[in-house]
Amino acid sequence: MEDLLVSRMADGRPEIFASIQGEGVSAGLPSTFIRLATCNLRCAWCDTAYTWDWERYDRAAQTMPLGIADAVRAIAAFPPRNVVITGGEPLTQPRQLVPLARELKARGYRIEVETNGTVSPGELAELADQFNVSPKLAHSGNQGLIRIDPPVLREFAAREHASFKFVVQHEADLAEVEDLRRRFAIPPGRVVLMPEGRTAAELTARGPWLAETCVQRGYRFSTASSSRASIGNRQSTIPPPFALRPSPFALRPSPFLYNPPVPRFPTTPDLDLLFRPRSVAVAGASTNIDSPGHDYLVSLKAQGFPGPIYPINPRAGEVAGLKAYPRLADVPGQVDLVISCVPAPAVLELVEHCGQRGVRFLHLFTGRLSETGDEEAANLEREIAASAAAKGIRILGPNGMGLYHPAGGLSFRPDLPTAHGNVAFLSQSGNNAVEVITRGNARGLAFGKVANYGNGLDVTPGEMLRYLAGDPETAVIGAYIEGVPDGRGFFEGLSAAAATKPVVIQKAGRTAAGARSAASHTAALAGSAGIWSTVLRQAGAHEARNQEQLLDLMLGAALLPRPAGRNIAVAGGGGGRGVQSADACEENGLTVVPLPAAVREKVRERAPRLADWVGNPVDQSILAGSGLSSNGLLELMLESPAYDLAIANVGEDWFFGRPDAGDRLRHACDRLAGICARSPKPVAVVLGPTETNNRAHRQLVDEVRDQFTARGIAVYPSVERAAFVLGRLAP
Repeated sequence: MEDLLVSRMADGRPEIFASIQGEGVSAGLPSTFIRLATCNLRCAWCDTAYTWDWERYDRAAQTMPLGIADAVRAIAAFPPRNVVITGGEPLTQPRQLVPLARELKARGYRIEVETNGTVSPGELAELADQFNVSPKLAHSGNQGLIRIDPPVLREFAAREHASFKFVVQHEADLAEVEDLRRRFAIPPGRVVLMPEGRTAAELTARGPWLAETCVQRGYRFSTASSSRASIGNRQSTIPPPFALRPSPFALRPSPFLYNPPVPRFPTTPDLDLLFRPRSVAVAGASTNIDSPGHDYLVSLKAQGFPGPIYPINPRAGEVAGLKAYPRLADVPGQVDLVISCVPAPAVLELVEHCGQRGVRFLHLFTGRLSETGDEEAANLEREIAASAAAKGIRILGPNGMGLYHPAGGLSFRPDLPTAHGNVAFLSQSGNNAVEVITRGNARGLAFGKVANYGNGLDVTPGEMLRYLAGDPETAVIGAYIEGVPDGRGFFEGLSAAAATKPVVIQKAGRTAAGARSAASHTAALAGSAGIWSTVLRQAGAHEARNQEQLLDLMLGAALLPRPAGRNIAVAGGGGGRGVQSADACEENGLTVVPLPAAVREKVRERAPRLADWVGNPVDQSILAGSGLSSNGLLELMLESPAYDLAIANVGEDWFFGRPDAGDRLRHACDRLAGICARSPKPVAVVLGPTETNNRAHRQLVDEVRDQFTARGIAVYPSVERAAFVLGRLAP
């Protein structure tokens, strides 16, 4: 049996390593890679030229023979059960690959083969589970070489387990892609487009329009570049089994990755135990009332955590009125969740102790790791991840405040509401999570599960989105995102969630200044705003550009019925406000339908002089003394099949000049609340004024707003913001 010719790493070992697949249809899948040497093509931008370019590289130093049995043993030393055979061009070694594939299949491995599509797979066609075929376009620079072999491409195209990745430089390349797809009858769903680029500027320029092309043509989009970085490659100093595949995600502003990938190979546990632990230990519990190690204990008690709470403090017998224990090993019962408030250098020891006690989840409030930009701190973070993964411990954080789940008695602040609802929220920022909870609660949002995950080292937003998609306690999901560690996983989780319930995403770090701030906050690479918008739209999620839009959209999704169409009725406000309302509605894709004849006839019965005057939007100023109020007209419009949704504008400044303004406003709003409750159509209430010099007027508006909120009615500060929400929620 012939030996494989494989690439040799700098330390002399064969280039076999575990990492996360960063390209193609399996992106995000933990995999073991084996890189074979030699290639029959000469691509100008090849990032693994050391496997074939013997003019620039020393063949003897860059390659080595490896027996099949040795290759299998090396692969078996890594956790992932998906094996990616890459190169070079692997199919130039068919006699060696076939016995390797047979042995791996006998051991239960899944096999992917990466190929340029110029060599027939032969016997491997029945052994490989997936072929990642990457035909080379004209810009690859393969002059005089056969970069497109029609019979071979037809053979791959006929196999459903083959996908086709094309590296695209310019829009002109798309014509070549489309020609190849049609010539070889490749279904659009098996086509993957990937921008070529070696710099952030190149990728920023190519990514958005290429992603949009994928949306329009039904192709897949890969955020990876053909130019891989040298992080975790042959130059890696990370020892096996945690050497990482070179990935461009780690070096460029990708919307789908922050931090170099870390080894995470445990199976996804039931996250119910994370949000509903039966017991909690706080490592680094402190008697100092100004410290996080004290705050978590007080918060858990204030929220009414139902199970045991164990402070860990080697010097105190009691913390926050609870018996303290010197070490985690001294805790008498099982611990499901440990909250870490210890300094970063002490976390590795804490992970060891958690492993010894069988702890399932570790929340690292502890920060000052990769977000600092310090390489030593980043290496420590990787060590923590590797140690936890080996022990089956899942990590939330680091650099995050953790969990708020009122129904489970969890909180990271003692002053957060104890009432629980059906709105879930994920936040990369802790302070932002607090703001959203408190501001949202004041507007009528009741939160169920909130997670501030910080750097997202292990438990990722994509994983939590998949969990929330099937969570019966959750009806609406919001998220504040600076960057994501797993592009494919995030997209799949987002798509799963958005398919079952409304999802609103605020993507921060869209500008250059924001991206710099994100990198220093949570080590997040923020990525292209254009790509992000395309991805969110493709997944079916709503995009918010700021916290106001986030709260507005979450409020609408939580409290308003789903509109059947986009025809809107607007009632209330003066003539000028009506004109502005019409503009706001149409600018947000809503149709301001004129008053139908049937409604106009009912107006004629009640207020004959108004029948040919009143319209949509309703000018409230012309209704005085007519016997018909804006509420009455709104009710008629909601009864009409001509309208799908409505905005009710009440409480403008001029209203307060009337006698008994307070009683009149309360009465009008009480009637409006009844109309909203009876109508199956969504009605967004606009309640002003937001600015006034009269303290009594401000107090009155606040009082009425609270009454609407208590009755589950969505209230907005302006017609413009209400129209924005309705325009996004309408089909």
